Amino acid sequence: MKVLITPIGIYVGRVMKGIATLKPDLIYLCIQKPVKEAETEYKKNLYIKWMNTTKKLAEDVIQKIKVFYPEDKIKILELDIRTDDYLSIYKDLLQLILSFKPDTEVYIDTTSTTYPFRIACITLSIFLKNVQVIYTPAKRPVPPEVYKKEVIHDEGAEPIIIPSPKIDFTELQSGILKDILVKINTRFKGTVPSVTDLLLELGMENNKGNMIKMSKLLNKLHRYGCLSTEKEGRVKKIKLTMIGSSVSEVLKNI
Repeated sequence: MKVLITPIGIYVGRVMKGIATLKPDLIYLCIQKPVKEAETEYKKNLYIKWMNTTKKLAEDVIQKIKVFYPEDKIKILELDIRTDDYLSIYKDLLQLILSFKPDTEVYIDTTSTTYPFRIACITLSIFLKNVQVIYTPAKRPVPPEVYKKEVIHDEGAEPIIIPSPKIDFTELQSGILKDILVKINTRFKGTVPSVTDLLLELGMENNKGNMIKMSKLLNKLHRYGCLSTEKEGRVKKIKLTMIGSSVSEVLKNI
């Protein structure tokens, strides 16, 4: 089965182009979900406008494609598209994609969405072999001089370093690696005081053999971008990274 996940923004024509080109079996149209709290009144109004706009544009898309797709093959997916926290988008999409059968082809159209959404999707495509990110460029690109000056001269916020590990996610979906991530999340709130504490929590005897085995497993999770280690004297403290926290949040419900 071929699934297309496509956020709905102002580039409706290019979104339609992606649907027509891919001809998916199932379509998820992503719209802005209601946000309960916002940092400022400006952001609150922005969320409301984005929510209303994406909902209206999604309805327009449905009207255009419903002649080709039955009602149960077009689904509305509410996400916090406007958030700057790409990890919350990553977590929500990961949970959805893992609910599909493993052989499902998943395409995510990043044409009409925000940069945090695109970053989340690219990260997903690195973790999941069955996910591909697509983008439909403009047929007639807008020249730079028409963009508003305040957008061009915006100094920006603090840059975020985005981890991009290349792994086979199926390794994390079951077995000891999943157990380690979930235990660090649920039992240690993201930070383990020592390898010994982790061994005992996993029901493993604290001996040299198990210490060596655990060290190899932790090194693998470190290479996958899921955790970091920090030495305090002779003790090694283990911490979940941003990616590790998001992955473990999803895995604990599987």
